[in-house]
Amino acid sequence: MTSFFCRPPEAHGRAALWPSASLTLILSSQLRGAEIISIDAFTKSKSSDDFVIGITIIKCGNNEHSHETYLHIYSEWEPSSEFNMESAAQNCQMLELDFIPYQLYHTELLTGLETDDNNEVVWLLSGSDEKVHLFREDRLNHCYIKAETEDYFPELSRAPSIVMWMDVHHTSDYAQRVTAFGCECGYVKLTVINVPRNEIISDCSIRFESSVTSVALFNDELKLRCPSFINLTDVSPADEEEPSLHLLVTTTLQPAVIYRNITVQGFESCYNLPDSDSFDAVMCCLVADIDMDGKQEVILGTYGQEMLVYKLESSSEDGKESWQLNCQRGFSNPIYSLLYVDVTGDGVKDLVVLTLQGVHIMQKLRFIPYTGYNIITSSPLTYNLLNIFATFWFILNCSTQPQTTSGQRFLPLQQTEMQYLQNSPTFHFIQHQTHEIPYERPL
Repeated sequence: MTSFFCRPPEAHGRAALWPSASLTLILSSQLRGAEIISIDAFTKSKSSDDFVIGITIIKCGNNEHSHETYLHIYSEWEPSSEFNMESAAQNCQMLELDFIPYQLYHTELLTGLETDDNNEVVWLLSGSDEKVHLFREDRLNHCYIKAETEDYFPELSRAPSIVMWMDVHHTSDYAQRVTAFGCECGYVKLTVINVPRNEIISDCSIRFESSVTSVALFNDELKLRCPSFINLTDVSPADEEEPSLHLLVTTTLQPAVIYRNITVQGFESCYNLPDSDSFDAVMCCLVADIDMDGKQEVILGTYGQEMLVYKLESSSEDGKESWQLNCQRGFSNPIYSLLYVDVTGDGVKDLVVLTLQGVHIMQKLRFIPYTGYNIITSSPLTYNLLNIFATFWFILNCSTQPQTTSGQRFLPLQQTEMQYLQNSPTFHFIQHQTHEIPYERPL
């Protein structure tokens, strides 16, 4: 049974996430007897909620050798200011595939049209046929069609085996595109593309001894854009220097690796993340500023049920920078996916952790006497599941018993803190087990 949640307009001043019964019924009937392989979503417009949702599924036949695979695309074809989930679910386009799908990814494609919004969002889907397939929107016929990948993404035309993961990064002026992908055989390739000419500027590759599970292109520091209502004339986007780009690669057997300034130095400047291979295979990765200090952290999810957080720190002796294990968090199941996004719509991003048995949604704790992370557990899912303010960490469908990590037990909230929370108008922790995770470096 697949359940779908949506965030309706705020009621009574509280942000909430509610199960959509009608949407769950529609999609469950469409996906009956199928297994979901990958999911992705994006918005077509920057000014409205024109969401497009993609789901790849596999349906097994009467015998173990027969199966059918599909790409389901849910979208409202007519632009509108508000997104209707039920309408999008009914306007489902089912594309039959002749391969087993793997990663479903979306990226921008420069169309070359002289319009204000000349970047088209397209689907990229890797498959068991060792190819990456491209799907574009046909706006005249209100559907998605398959296009030749080589014509628009020449860097993805040849792969030695199944592409397990890919990531695409555009420069601020969209003059260049950097594409990285990792394969089942351990092959990793990085390509720099001249976007207007659609030509390869440079490429380099390396091969690992085990299968690649994920790759991620990122910068060290966050670059925040100045709001449009502030008139700044001294600095223009063209005058700003493009930050160095780094590549994170995770594999099933080897330590996770970060290649610094990848577009200039290639695979020469290599940094292994300590203890990243100590908790079974690394299944997923994420680069985000989860402690809100303006600098990116590297988060790894492992099959050994541990989430590892790394931070770039300078040595007190020689001043050299290196990635160090900052903290870790244990879960009761293997971790399959990580995402950093604003779930509740309060302006603060949440850390979403997908495990084998549930979804965990966490957010930075504020307004408490000392720094820490607060976890609110709830099992099973209820209708008031996320009916709490995004001031606290909250986790769904996880164990209610205190867990340990690196010899540190999760400490309960202090009595003064519990009184503060109970007297607060945002206190909605009734019938929930609450624990405190100290934000400390592991021993």
